[in-house]
Amino acid sequence: MVRRQFSREFKLEAVRLIRDRGVAVVRAAGDLDVGANVLRRWLKEAAGDAAQAFPYAARVEPGLALAGRAEPVNELTCPHERRAA
Repeated sequence: MVRRQFSREFKLEAVRLIRDRGVAVVRAAGDLDVGANVLRRWLKEAAGDAAQAFPYAARVEPGLALAGRAEPVNELTCPHERRAA
């Protein structure tokens, strides 16, 4: 099994989803197909200066889909929010 890598933008957007929108970590993890512990680690890493967070994140071109996901990297939304729109 290949270890997945996520772009810095994906990680920051996932952190914003939890912090700004108030989505629960477990819910966001399920929606984004990422482990809850991984999201908690990203939250800790981004706790300080967001500009300095994730300096070694994968270099992925914006708009590329992640490992089987239909959503582009630069547009993270929860599936339950899409249904309501």
